[in-house]
Amino acid sequence: MIAAVFHEPKNLVIEEQDIPELMRGQVLIRVRAGGICGSDLSYYFRGQNGGFVIREPFVLGMRRRVKLPLLVKALAGCMPVREWP
Repeated sequence: MIAAVFHEPKNLVIEEQDIPELMRGQVLIRVRAGGICGSDLSYYFRGQNGGFVIREPFVLGMRRRVKLPLLVKALAGCMPVREWP
């Protein structure tokens, strides 16, 4: 899978990452589009937002557009471990 990974201020790298193995009760979703917010801009330009300082590679973004299959009822209560772009 592909991810935009923050490494340090003004250093955002598109990287290939392994698809994670899922544990019982977890699902993997395919992300169709993602967005950023003001906090992400703060991380990108300064490496921190408020008291939270990024100390290791970090995937920015929080608003994502996903396409779920018609199995939504079957997935109720499951939490994704990671999103798949």
